[in-house]
Amino acid sequence: MNDKSVALLSALMFSVHPVKVEAVASIGYRADLLAGLFVLLSVLSYIKFRRGPLTCSGPCRAIKYWFSLICYFLALFTKESAIVVPGILFVYDSYFDGKESGILKRMLSPAYYGYAAVSCFYLFIYLKVFPNTTLGSVKLIGGSALYHAATLLWIFALYIKDIAMPFLLIMLPPLYAPNIDRYFILKGLAGAAVLLGLIIVIVKMKRYGKAAAFSVFFFLICLIPVSNIVPIANPMAHRFLYLPSAGIFIAIGILLDKICFKLSSIKSAASSGLMIKIFVVCVCLIMTFSLSKDWRSNYSIAASLIKGHPDDLAGYAILGEFNYKSGRYVEARQAFQKAISLGSTDPKDFYMLGMSSLDNYSEAQRYLLAAMSNNDEYVAPLVGLGRLYFLNKDYDKAKIFLRKAVAIKPAYASCGYLIQIYMFEGKAADAYKILDIAKKLPVGNEELSSLNKLINRTGQYEMIDIGI
Repeated sequence: MNDKSVALLSALMFSVHPVKVEAVASIGYRADLLAGLFVLLSVLSYIKFRRGPLTCSGPCRAIKYWFSLICYFLALFTKESAIVVPGILFVYDSYFDGKESGILKRMLSPAYYGYAAVSCFYLFIYLKVFPNTTLGSVKLIGGSALYHAATLLWIFALYIKDIAMPFLLIMLPPLYAPNIDRYFILKGLAGAAVLLGLIIVIVKMKRYGKAAAFSVFFFLICLIPVSNIVPIANPMAHRFLYLPSAGIFIAIGILLDKICFKLSSIKSAASSGLMIKIFVVCVCLIMTFSLSKDWRSNYSIAASLIKGHPDDLAGYAILGEFNYKSGRYVEARQAFQKAISLGSTDPKDFYMLGMSSLDNYSEAQRYLLAAMSNNDEYVAPLVGLGRLYFLNKDYDKAKIFLRKAVAIKPAYASCGYLIQIYMFEGKAADAYKILDIAKKLPVGNEELSSLNKLINRTGQYEMIDIGI
């Protein structure tokens, strides 16, 4: 891009737009940032390679091409959505190489051989060596092709709304799919209209130069892997827009620059163009600060999700876990009960609800049993049930669950309770077997010493609640 003012405006919007907050604020989404960096480096280096004859030749061009390939390789093995890079390069060449040739002939250009080789190697690794087992379990949204198509089109419309109107952007829950039950046909048509409008924009923007149309194409191409054409586990997330938005912000920058240029020709509004640009950047900046505050802690995340999505269970589950870990068990119970009433089947929610209800034996038992039934290999509810029965002196039941917990994944707590039960029953040999298992665990010397003391105590044996 030769217009530095447009480049600066686009870069500022890309940097401070609140749609970026999710990808930047959570360390779990750092792959989106890294993949985005490598994709942009790959595309920019390829552009430099294509323009090489004008600036350099020979080894200099070769370095740029190989650097682009290496960045594509790194992007692809950082995040699979980077596989769209060859498509971006093909569209770039179609717009800017100045040659009249058919699509098939252009696709067979030797410049793409390296990218095809990297893509084939990645697909072999992805599909054969380390296959993604979650893909087969992801179903169509709503269970039907029509509902799924309507939802993905509506999600596209919501993405455009969040980019164009940052002041309306709110945090999205994990694994979020917008509920379109009541008007799914109308919402699907609205999404289709937005997509059609964007295609018309591509055609119309040619008069502003090829860069504007290409930037919109860049946005659409980068959005394909996360568009739910192939169902994915997380239907909608703002971090999916991190890389695609680079293209749309260039288009917005060009459009704003043209509007501001026309305004500058009007004497009474000569300075309004610059004010509009500053206003747009400031709105994005203010909303980014506001949304970033919601990512300060699990409590602020939960509060934001509950406020923005009161019918989604995620906010209540996060709030329940925060309260549970903070020792506020009454508040934790209320939050987890709300999450479960909204459809949560997460064993962790049932487990922490059970542990928050230890003052009510029957409720605690019911929730812990539910946590165990939702996942037989989940050890925490086994230890929780063992402790519950232990505290109520029902040692026969406690042994059943504690033995299973030790067999699946031994830990300090399960070993400690089981040792005490065996010592209370006079089965020292069984207690020493459990101690031998505990010695192989990655536990500190203090914890091992305390387990030894549980065996070597003399006099009347008293049970000790060692916690979890």
